[in-house]
Amino acid sequence: MVQSKQLLNFSTLKHYFLEKNDNEFSILSDSIIANCIRLEQTHSNNVVIANKNIKYYKSTDGIVINFESYISIRTADCLPIFLYDSKKNVLAGIHAGWKGLYRNIIGNTVKVMRNLGCNALDIRSAIGPHIRSCCYKITDEFLELFRNYNNENIHLIKKNGTNKFFDLEKLASFQMTELGVLKKNIDIVPYCTSCDSRFCSYRKNGANCGRMLNIAGIV
Repeated sequence: MVQSKQLLNFSTLKHYFLEKNDNEFSILSDSIIANCIRLEQTHSNNVVIANKNIKYYKSTDGIVINFESYISIRTADCLPIFLYDSKKNVLAGIHAGWKGLYRNIIGNTVKVMRNLGCNALDIRSAIGPHIRSCCYKITDEFLELFRNYNNENIHLIKKNGTNKFFDLEKLASFQMTELGVLKKNIDIVPYCTSCDSRFCSYRKNGANCGRMLNIAGIV
C-alpha cells in the first residue's frame, strides 16, 4: 500500500492506494469494505453525486460524496485521482485513462464539487500509481487528439529515438490547474504501474492482469 503525503494531512480523510498483492481484508476494516461505493468504470466522463443508499453506479467514472463513506476506484495503468475539500468536507474519486482525460472527466468532477459549494483553491488532489511517461508509448494518431495541449506551455511528449511517450499525469495536473486547483496542492505518487511489478499493468500484461483498489473515505 502507498499513500499521498498531501492527503495524510487530514484527520477527516482516509485513503489507500493498494498494490496488487495487498490483501484488502487484512489492510482494511470490515466496515470500510462494507461501506465502499463502487463504479462500473467505462472510460466515460460521467460524474455522480453519491446517494447514501446506493453502493454501485453504472457507466460512471467520477463520484463525489459529502457524507461519511468510502469510494473505490479500480485501476491497471489508468490514473486513480482523489480530490478533497476539507472546508466543505467533500471528496471526489476519478478513474481517468486517456479517454477520460480527453472527455474532460476532471472538469466535470470539479464542476460537481463547485455545485456543492467547493472552491478550487481549497481542493487537495492526489494521483495514485499509474503508467508514466517512461512506459506509455503512443502513436502519432494518438498525439493528434491532444495537439492543442502539447504546446510551449505544457510538454506532454518525451522522445526516445523514433518512439514517443505520453505524460498522462502532466495532462491531468494541467487540467486541474486550469480549473483553479493550485499546483502545490496536487500530489503525484511517484510509481509507474508498468515499471514496478508491485502493480497491475494492462499495457504490460494484458486484460487479465488484475486490478488494484484505490480507496478513500470521509470519516
